Amino acid sequence: MPLIPPNDTTIIKSFKFAAFWKRDIKEIFKAHAFQKFTPSDLAVLCRKFSFLLDANISIKSIISTICEERNVKFLVLREVNNQITSGMRLSKALDATGAFPPFMIGFIAVGERTAQLPKVFNELAEYYEARAEAATELKAAMMYPIVITIMMLGVIILAITTVLPGYAAVFESSGIELPLLTSLLLNFSQFINTHTLWIILGFVIIIVTVFGVLRMHRFQVFIAHKLLMFKSVRLSINFKIVQSLSVLLSAGVSIAHALSLCTLVTDNKYVEEEMHALSSKVNQGVALSEAMSTITFLDPVVKDLAQIGEATGDLTQIMQKCSKYFNEMYMRQIKRLNKLIEPMITIILGVLLTIVVLAVVMPTFELATKM
Repeated sequence: MPLIPPNDTTIIKSFKFAAFWKRDIKEIFKAHAFQKFTPSDLAVLCRKFSFLLDANISIKSIISTICEERNVKFLVLREVNNQITSGMRLSKALDATGAFPPFMIGFIAVGERTAQLPKVFNELAEYYEARAEAATELKAAMMYPIVITIMMLGVIILAITTVLPGYAAVFESSGIELPLLTSLLLNFSQFINTHTLWIILGFVIIIVTVFGVLRMHRFQVFIAHKLLMFKSVRLSINFKIVQSLSVLLSAGVSIAHALSLCTLVTDNKYVEEEMHALSSKVNQGVALSEAMSTITFLDPVVKDLAQIGEATGDLTQIMQKCSKYFNEMYMRQIKRLNKLIEPMITIILGVLLTIVVLAVVMPTFELATKM
């Protein structure tokens, strides 16, 4: 008895009612207003594609089923479905929407050319699952400091804008001079209340100016280069590059092409330019380890393992092990940063809160001694 039903419809219907399919499909298509997919969304989507392609379902049937399931209202997948129906290749159809990352599209195009789409989608699922895990760890690490910061700043602003003005009215009626600290904070509060519109306008102008400057390519490259001074940034970039190389090489992509695709995952303009140069050198026949030797942001471990991989002819396995190593290192660095950031924020906000409390308490004692 065959393991796979004889037609696409039977397989898709059975898959729809499987527990795996019952994971909330709406989570996959959280395109929001910008029609962008998160690593978690892409991981689930690629895993479903991998499962159905392994079951010999056609691309057209998979896309049609996903569009029809649970009355999906997002136009992104409807556009993909229309393009696929008209005969366009999957990679081109996904690229036309502008909603999917270039790395994913390039990798799928490689799978189409080499007839390895099931393997490509499986590798992509593992890739985006690792990216999603890293992003989740980072968000979890930053959540507590952000919540504490917002709460403490809210208390400080509330005290400055509501409590202190009340003390000022009491002191004016009693003719007692305010303490210096209270007077300074009160003047600051009055300045904010008096010039609120100008302050908001100033912030808007600053934000617009900053966004305008950030769009300049030279400035992006400059900032991206300076960010590499931080160990956590370097670890993140090394992790992304090594993980991407591992995924691409395991699917049979050439080293030069894999390096070219790696430029699409770093989110760093300086690194992108360096990776383009690295790809060009390798394409010209320079050994990977030799070409890597001049790149400063790459970890020495990556360079040494690349040299070993070339010498043994097992670069793919070496990069897979290297990917696991940098994944663990990156997760540890996030946890270290979290442990470092929490006490720093607590100390800074504690000092600010102490100043505000003293500014509120000191007038009380001053008033009690004068009366």
